[in-house]
Amino acid sequence: MANSSDALIGMNLSARRRAFLALFLLLSHVVSAQNTDEVTHFSFPARCGDRMVQMEATVEFSHRYGGWGVRIGNQHTKVACIPTETSGHVYLPDSLDVPDGRRLAVKWTADGAFQDCTHITGVRLPENLVFLSVSTFRGCTSLREVVIPAGTSYIYPYAFAGCDSLRRIRFLPMRAPTSYVEQDFSDRYKHTCTLVYDARAFNSYSRSLLTAGFHYHAEILPMWGDTLTTSR
Repeated sequence: MANSSDALIGMNLSARRRAFLALFLLLSHVVSAQNTDEVTHFSFPARCGDRMVQMEATVEFSHRYGGWGVRIGNQHTKVACIPTETSGHVYLPDSLDVPDGRRLAVKWTADGAFQDCTHITGVRLPENLVFLSVSTFRGCTSLREVVIPAGTSYIYPYAFAGCDSLRRIRFLPMRAPTSYVEQDFSDRYKHTCTLVYDARAFNSYSRSLLTAGFHYHAEILPMWGDTLTTSR
């Protein structure tokens, strides 16, 4: 009888262990799903020049960058899929309808999302964009102008490397984005590209690593609307 009771207790313990293990695996899966970089891939239409093109995007979750959002490009293929025969200014949407029915803000770019798209001349970035990832526009040799949205906090290495035609970058953030100086800007256009930002953000940009060692002409736009130009 004692042996039978011991066996029963052993079975109960084993069942409890299995139940605990199952619960642990379930919770681990939930946490993993919330922290995963790539959840759902889909495509969306965007305008490039006078044509509509299909681009790739990824639905993602990030604790650090404000929950759910959309990343332009696919982390596996590293491209946003703009046909090589298409040229002109790219207009990216602020938010997108994702496959599960939600509408989410576009917050990130994939590594190398537009790398070597030599036919892009300009880009309108989403207003909710938090960061430009590594090599986002690297090698975009026809890119001439970019507007950095107000909410952008980070510009990762090589985001604009090799953009030799770049002539104007308009910064809307009132605080200079965190940047990685040597990798962001090509020496070949440091003397020809104009950086533009609000006069009220002068102290932030003048102290930022973003502009350290960068030879540029900065148009500073005072609050009262006049234009003051200074050189460095």
